[in-house]
Amino acid sequence: MSISVSELESFLINQDFQSLETKFLHYEKLQNLPFYDQDPFDRLIIAQAQAENYTIITHDDRLKQYDVKLL
Repeated sequence: MSISVSELESFLINQDFQSLETKFLHYEKLQNLPFYDQDPFDRLIIAQAQAENYTIITHDDRLKQYDVKLL
Protein backbone atom coordinates (compact mmCIF):
# COMPACT_ATOMS: atom_id res chain seq x y z
CA MET A 1 0.00 0.00 0.00
CA SER A 2 1.11 3.54 -0.58
CA ILE A 3 -0.05 4.65 2.88
CA SER A 4 0.61 3.32 6.36
CA VAL A 5 -1.87 1.18 8.26
CA SER A 6 -2.50 4.03 10.71
CA GLU A 7 -3.24 6.39 7.80
CA LEU A 8 -5.64 3.83 6.36
CA GLU A 9 -7.33 3.47 9.74
CA SER A 10 -7.73 7.25 10.05
CA PHE A 11 -9.14 7.50 6.53
CA LEU A 12 -11.67 4.72 7.12
CA ILE A 13 -12.77 6.18 10.46
CA ASN A 14 -13.22 9.59 8.83
CA GLN A 15 -15.38 7.94 6.15
CA ASP A 16 -17.57 6.35 8.87
CA PHE A 17 -16.36 2.81 8.22
CA GLN A 18 -16.61 0.46 11.15
CA SER A 19 -14.40 -2.54 11.77
CA LEU A 20 -16.03 -5.92 12.17
CA GLU A 21 -14.63 -8.05 14.95
CA THR A 22 -14.64 -11.79 14.48
CA LYS A 23 -17.14 -13.80 16.49
CA PHE A 24 -17.47 -17.49 17.19
CA LEU A 25 -20.45 -17.54 14.82
CA HIS A 26 -18.10 -16.41 12.03
CA TYR A 27 -15.72 -19.29 12.78
CA GLU A 28 -18.64 -21.70 12.81
CA LYS A 29 -19.64 -20.53 9.32
CA LEU A 30 -16.00 -20.71 8.23
CA GLN A 31 -15.75 -24.38 9.24
CA ASN A 32 -18.58 -25.28 6.90
CA LEU A 33 -17.48 -23.31 3.83
CA PRO A 34 -16.50 -25.29 0.75
CA PHE A 35 -12.93 -24.69 -0.42
CA TYR A 36 -13.70 -22.88 -3.68
CA ASP A 37 -11.22 -20.21 -2.59
CA GLN A 38 -8.04 -21.15 -0.72
CA ASP A 39 -7.32 -17.63 0.55
CA PRO A 40 -7.95 -17.69 4.33
CA PHE A 41 -8.78 -13.98 4.48
CA ASP A 42 -11.32 -14.24 1.67
CA ARG A 43 -12.88 -17.21 3.42
CA LEU A 44 -13.18 -15.32 6.71
CA ILE A 45 -14.78 -12.34 4.94
CA ILE A 46 -17.26 -14.70 3.27
CA ALA A 47 -18.11 -16.35 6.59
CA GLN A 48 -18.61 -12.98 8.25
CA ALA A 49 -20.83 -11.76 5.41
CA GLN A 50 -22.95 -14.89 5.60
CA ALA A 51 -23.30 -14.72 9.38
CA GLU A 52 -24.14 -11.01 9.45
CA ASN A 53 -26.15 -10.94 6.20
CA TYR A 54 -23.72 -8.43 4.70
CA THR A 55 -22.87 -7.73 1.07
CA ILE A 56 -19.26 -8.07 -0.06
CA ILE A 57 -18.02 -5.41 -2.45
CA THR A 58 -15.47 -7.08 -4.73
CA HIS A 59 -14.35 -7.72 -8.27
CA ASP A 60 -13.07 -11.22 -7.38
CA ASP A 61 -15.07 -13.69 -9.48
CA ARG A 62 -14.04 -16.63 -7.27
CA LEU A 63 -16.42 -15.41 -4.56
CA LYS A 64 -19.40 -15.91 -6.89
CA GLN A 65 -19.21 -19.63 -6.08
CA TYR A 66 -20.31 -18.99 -2.50
CA ASP A 67 -23.78 -18.35 -1.12
CA VAL A 68 -23.12 -14.71 -0.29
CA LYS A 69 -24.39 -11.35 -1.56
CA LEU A 70 -21.89 -9.59 -3.83
CA LEU A 71 -21.74 -6.15 -5.34
